Amino acid sequence: MNTFGERFKSVRLSKKMTQEQLANEFNRRYGYAFTKTTISQYENNKRQPEMNAIRNFVEYFNVSLDYLLCNDIHVMVKNTI
Repeated sequence: MNTFGERFKSVRLSKKMTQEQLANEFNRRYGYAFTKTTISQYENNKRQPEMNAIRNFVEYFNVSLDYLLCNDIHVMVKNTI
């Protein structure tokens, strides 16, 4: 998994949530107005969330910012090859 979208989708699926369930629960908890389409665009790398939303996703999914943004050694090594 080398992109934000791939990792974002992976953590959503690990919670066994649909895109719509994620949008509804996340919006309720953090005050956003995301739709299923927005979540799909994030997962397909057609769009990136703003930094404040990314921080909230990190908290929501209980993952590191580095993981979600692909800033780990494994990814950096692959990118340099």
